[in-house]
Parts: sequence; structure tokens; C-alpha cells
Amino acid sequence: LERIAPQCRSLHALPFYFESRSRRTKRQERRREMIIPVRCFTCGKVIGNKWDTYLDLLQADYTEGDALDALGLVRYCCRRMLMTHVDLIEKLLNYNS
Repeated sequence: LERIAPQCRSLHALPFYFESRSRRTKRQERRREMIIPVRCFTCGKVIGNKWDTYLDLLQADYTEGDALDALGLVRYCCRRMLMTHVDLIEKLLNYNS
């Protein structure tokens, strides 16, 4: 392992070492872009993976209610998490340096 990829400390990290640089950069950028909570605060349902799709549906002229219905979010607590989220990541990144 050390001979193949000296930076990798375990076999679990090995696939990420061989990933192309452009793909790794895209993943890092994507992690920086999203600051939506991963789970609903009330019920614990995973909602973090629905944020990008929700924004795409809104761009496609869906209403907020129709977009949330299309995502399968029927509980009002989960709907609240997406509807009231304010994307502050750009403002927060200004204070990173």
C-alpha cells in the first residue's frame, strides 16, 4: 500500500487517491456549496440529498409545494427545513481567509 500510494493510510482511502484531480475538485467544491442540514431537526429524516433537486425543480417553474411533493416530502417538519433554509455559504466563505 505504501509503495502504491504513500499518502493513503488505509485501504478505505485508496479509491479516493486514484480519482482524477478534476473529479476530486468537483467533489470538494460541492461540499463547500451545500450547507443545508443533513437531517430534519424534528423527525430525523434525511433531507440533505434533496436540496439540489429542490432548487432544480424551482428553476423549472415548479411551485414550492409541487416541488416538495415531487421530492416525496409530506411531513410539514421536513418541508419547513427546505422552504425556510437560507443559503449563507457564499457569505460565510468570505470570512474563510
